[in-house]
Amino acid sequence: MKKILIAVLLLVLVFTLCACGDKDGQVIINNGNDASKSNSSSNETPNSNTAPETNTNSNTPAPADGNALYFYGVNVFPGLEYDKDGLAEHDPSVFTVESCAFEGKDTVYIFPDIEITVANVDGKDIIYMVNFTSPDAKTTEGIGLTDSKEAMIKAQGKDYTETMTLCSYDKGTATLDIIIEDNAVASVKYIMKVE
Repeated sequence: MKKILIAVLLLVLVFTLCACGDKDGQVIINNGNDASKSNSSSNETPNSNTAPETNTNSNTPAPADGNALYFYGVNVFPGLEYDKDGLAEHDPSVFTVESCAFEGKDTVYIFPDIEITVANVDGKDIIYMVNFTSPDAKTTEGIGLTDSKEAMIKAQGKDYTETMTLCSYDKGTATLDIIIEDNAVASVKYIMKVE
């Protein structure tokens, strides 16, 4: 069990370090998460990962551009303040890493289906990146790990930028980065844009 936990933590660290970009420009990191689990209705948010049609069960407002990403009924879209109390009952593993976009350290919260990287920005804990770690995690449109590229395009649309295996969708204050390998989704991350 310890070996598995260490392997997972090392993998998270590697992905976090690989995602670092130029601190003077936009930082693009693989971090995405909204999970939609089966047996959940579209208006149900408590203890589910389904994005509701309205934001009635979350204390965190949707960003001005209307993007939202729900996990256990809490909006975890990058750029929003992290709702530590709303997710505490799910007992995430927590560790810190040197920030590659901000001064100081970032805190990474590891849940069964996603990892949430939080940065201290002007004294607030702001969600910087959401990374899917399980096929159970889904974008609001329903795409997750192992889905086909065709399914991604059908759900997310054709308005993306493709660079080799990376497909990036502009989500206003964040990017949705999806890596395709062998015609299947290999990585899904939502990343806050940093100026």
